[in-house]
Amino acid sequence: RKPYKHNRWNKMSLDFIANIATIVGTISIFITLVFVIVELHKNLNQFRLIREINLRDVQVTFYNHWSEPHNAELVIRGSKSFDDLTEVEKYRFENYFETRIKMIAFALNVVKTKENEETLFRRVGYWFSQPGIQSCYESLLSKHQIPKRLSDLVEKGKEFN
Repeated sequence: RKPYKHNRWNKMSLDFIANIATIVGTISIFITLVFVIVELHKNLNQFRLIREINLRDVQVTFYNHWSEPHNAELVIRGSKSFDDLTEVEKYRFENYFETRIKMIAFALNVVKTKENEETLFRRVGYWFSQPGIQSCYESLLSKHQIPKRLSDLVEKGKEFN
């Protein structure tokens, strides 16, 4: 039996194989990371679509509720003159106001195109052109019931009117 001779060709081939294995491992990790990033991007887009669909459902429910005759009458009277409403009507109108302004703020977070953002700000500006809406806003602002984020939204919307 011949003793095993260690020669440089055997060592070189083992080093070569180890280097190839390292390169293949690195490439497979990189490909896996790219795949994970692509999948996360797809999931994020799906989440955004679901969020937008949910927003639309909430908006439809909200507008349907406030379009019912007794609610629509309150919205119309309150939009013209908040101060002429009874205390109970003011309470209901303030709830309508707060919910609507929060929905607009949420919509700004969901719909990210510049055109849609400007449309929302124009709607806020038009909405605040009504004296009762302005009075309700000022009343809630004086009671510190409007967060700064929402008051900033209102002020920006007024610039579009």
